[in-house]
Order: sequence, then structure tokens, then C-alpha cells
Amino acid sequence: MRGKHLILVVEPRSASASRMREALPPQSYVVAEARTPRKAVEILAKQRPSVIFLSTAFGAQTTYRACRKLAQYGFLVALLDANVTRDSVTRAVRNGAIGLLVRPLRRETLAPRVE
Repeated sequence: MRGKHLILVVEPRSASASRMREALPPQSYVVAEARTPRKAVEILAKQRPSVIFLSTAFGAQTTYRACRKLAQYGFLVALLDANVTRDSVTRAVRNGAIGLLVRPLRRETLAPRVE
């Protein structure tokens, strides 16, 4: 993995991780996935990703609490959400996120946003 950026996708299904693997150049990025926040903690104990994409599918309270905690430890966190509004973006940033990506992820817009 030397020279590659690790991206961690935390969501209960693998659709976003699969799309990221398809859209991002494999010579530059490695995409890891965790289906639960607990699994994400196991990965974070061993590796430090360049960015974490955290799904809002875990519920607002769980998602924002995890986002705040990860940001406190210096991780860059972006949320994944299917229902993006101005208020949801503001709430995400107030809770420590660097931004919010709209699901479903589209190949043509994903790579420029991640890079």
C-alpha cells in the first residue's frame, strides 16, 4: 500500500465502497470498508486512512456522535447521504465533517471530489 491513499467507507451495505473502487485509480487509492462502526474502530486501530466516508444510514445520533469523535482524533470525515439539504450540510460540518457526498455516488463526479 506504499504511496497509496487509504479510504475507509463505513456503511451497512457495500454499494459506496464498490463505486469508489470502480471510480478511483487503483494505483493511487485503496478502499477499505466497514459495515459497522465497531468494525471501523478495528480498522482504525491498525491503519490511518486519508479520509473516512461515514454513512448517515446508522441514524443521525450515531452518525454525528461518531463524526465528532473521529474529528477529535484528527481524522478527516465526510458523510454519505441520499437526502442532502443545506441544513444537512451545515449540520454535518458543525459535527466535524469536512463535507457531505450525495448517494448514490456517481463515477464521473466522485474522483474529482476525492482527489
